[in-house]
Amino acid sequence: MKDQTLQDLLQDCPCDHAQWCFLREIVRHTGISDMAAEQMRLVYTHKFIMSMKAGHDVGEQVACNSWISSGLAVKFREIYKEGMHHEELKYQMFMEGRNGAR
Repeated sequence: MKDQTLQDLLQDCPCDHAQWCFLREIVRHTGISDMAAEQMRLVYTHKFIMSMKAGHDVGEQVACNSWISSGLAVKFREIYKEGMHHEELKYQMFMEGRNGAR
């Protein structure tokens, strides 16, 4: 995994990034691709949005099923490009085209 992708993915991690971080080490040593890691983070964002609308935690399984059934998985595959920053992906996945945005 590229270091910039790892830093983007861990931006919300409560660890002190100047010191050792368990999550960072797990991600670094699993060999997960940038694309898979970005998609997992976006599914988590999707779960957060769904939970906020529902007023309770909808759970991972519901979010994953919705990610697929709503077409977000296909959309991700179409827009993802190697080296994209997480915030750019998140914007294109969830914000672009809403309320006259870009």
